[in-house]
Amino acid sequence: MISTLKKISASVMVAKSELFSCEVLSKLLEREGFNVLGRATELNELIDKIRTKKPNCIIVENSLLGDKTKELIAEIENNKNKPKIIVYVNAVDKKYMGSILNANFSGYFHTGDNLSELYTCIESMNTNAKYYSEGFKVLIKDLGLGNIDSETSDRLNKLSNRERQILRLVAEGFGSWEIASKLNIADRTLANQRQNMIQKLNLDSSRNLLKYALNMKTYILSLL
Repeated sequence: MISTLKKISASVMVAKSELFSCEVLSKLLEREGFNVLGRATELNELIDKIRTKKPNCIIVENSLLGDKTKELIAEIENNKNKPKIIVYVNAVDKKYMGSILNANFSGYFHTGDNLSELYTCIESMNTNAKYYSEGFKVLIKDLGLGNIDSETSDRLNKLSNRERQILRLVAEGFGSWEIASKLNIADRTLANQRQNMIQKLNLDSSRNLLKYALNMKTYILSLL
């Protein structure tokens, strides 16, 4: 395993909110032959180092991201190097799970997994395939997010901000009249937007849209 990993030329940046834990993970990665360019314990520090160090891969703890996932995404999009991002997920920090899943990162690793799986996750960055560790799969299943795969995520990403608002209200149990009233839009406008959502999500009918929203309620409610 180690000899294979040492052939990987990926340069890595480690970002965790707790300094000691960040340093330990960095040293473990270095021991396995990875080129660790630096570490960060705050998002602003990480963004500054991305600009100067230009890593190929970033391992960032979800608790460090908090509600600022979009800031990291914006920085990556403006970076010519466009490093791959692996989110290091803490089991007790589930508040922003929807936002990190919706960000469509390259890899998702759970803190309860063996480090060998993290190395495999980094190795997968050589391809365009998204990586979910076994522990992460169990976590999202426990949260009722077991249906969130790359195809589902891609479909949800096609929704406009207004369509996401509607989907959230549907998941909360509001009817068409209530949704139109809350969003201050005409019934016909709402009907057109619902039809667009059905097409984008590859559903058959409005009834299936309701079922879809309820099945994925935990995830949808964390999107906005």
